Amino acid sequence: MPAETLAELRDGLDLAADALAGERLSRQHVNEARAHLRFAQRRAAEIEKGMTQ
Repeated sequence: MPAETLAELRDGLDLAADALAGERLSRQHVNEARAHLRFAQRRAAEIEKGMTQ
Protein backbone atom coordinates (compact mmCIF):
# COMPACT_ATOMS: atom_id res chain seq x y z
CA MET A 1 0.00 0.00 0.00
CA PRO A 2 1.45 3.36 -0.97
CA ALA A 3 2.53 5.62 1.89
CA GLU A 4 0.39 8.43 0.48
CA THR A 5 -2.71 6.26 0.91
CA LEU A 6 -1.90 5.66 4.56
CA ALA A 7 -1.33 9.39 4.95
CA GLU A 8 -4.79 10.10 3.49
CA LEU A 9 -6.43 7.71 5.94
CA ARG A 10 -4.48 9.14 8.86
CA ASP A 11 -5.38 12.69 7.81
CA GLY A 12 -9.08 11.81 7.66
CA LEU A 13 -8.96 10.29 11.14
CA ASP A 14 -6.91 13.17 12.54
CA LEU A 15 -9.33 15.75 11.13
CA ALA A 16 -12.27 13.88 12.63
CA ALA A 17 -10.57 13.77 16.02
CA ASP A 18 -9.77 17.48 15.81
CA ALA A 19 -13.39 18.30 15.01
CA LEU A 20 -14.48 16.49 18.18
CA ALA A 21 -11.73 17.83 20.44
CA GLY A 22 -13.23 21.17 21.38
CA GLU A 23 -14.82 21.90 24.73
CA ARG A 24 -18.05 23.14 23.18
CA LEU A 25 -19.09 20.44 20.78
CA SER A 26 -21.75 21.50 18.31
CA ARG A 27 -23.80 19.71 15.69
CA GLN A 28 -21.50 21.28 13.08
CA HIS A 29 -18.45 19.68 14.72
CA VAL A 30 -20.15 16.28 14.78
CA ASN A 31 -21.16 16.61 11.12
CA GLU A 32 -17.63 17.63 10.17
CA ALA A 33 -16.16 14.66 12.03
CA ARG A 34 -18.68 12.34 10.40
CA ALA A 35 -17.68 13.59 6.94
CA HIS A 36 -13.98 12.97 7.66
CA LEU A 37 -14.73 9.48 8.97
CA ARG A 38 -16.81 8.66 5.90
CA PHE A 39 -13.92 9.79 3.70
CA ALA A 40 -11.57 7.46 5.57
CA GLN A 41 -14.08 4.61 5.27
CA ARG A 42 -14.40 5.12 1.51
CA ARG A 43 -10.62 5.16 1.05
CA ALA A 44 -10.26 2.02 3.18
CA ALA A 45 -12.94 0.28 1.09
CA GLU A 46 -11.15 1.29 -2.12
CA ILE A 47 -7.89 -0.09 -0.77
CA GLU A 48 -9.55 -3.31 0.34
CA LYS A 49 -11.24 -3.73 -3.03
CA GLY A 50 -7.92 -3.17 -4.81
CA MET A 51 -6.17 -5.76 -2.64
CA THR A 52 -8.72 -8.47 -3.46
CA GLN A 53 -8.64 -8.00 -7.21
